[in-house]
Amino acid sequence: MGCNEVSLEEAWALLASTSNAALVDVRTEAEWDFVGVPDLTALGNEVQRIEWNRYPGGVPNEAFTAQVGERLATDQPVLLLCRSGIRSLTAAAVLESAGFKKL
Repeated sequence: MGCNEVSLEEAWALLASTSNAALVDVRTEAEWDFVGVPDLTALGNEVQRIEWNRYPGGVPNEAFTAQVGERLATDQPVLLLCRSGIRSLTAAAVLESAGFKKL
């Protein structure tokens, strides 16, 4: 499948129709606290919060791939979310290199 951009509607539909689909929010803890986190309770799902960059300081989260790998399988559909799409696209490319197939 590789890395593909999807709309909010497409993401919701995938999460609703695919029981093992996961949403990884790669924003910082500060963004989660101040902006909020998507609510997937209506789907019986929850957002996986794994920072791409650490807050404070914006340093890369060197454990990102390992943290995703601890929670998700490489063959399950994974959606990634950030504010502008830059971090999530970069994170998807890194996960693809690590063997994740459905990003």
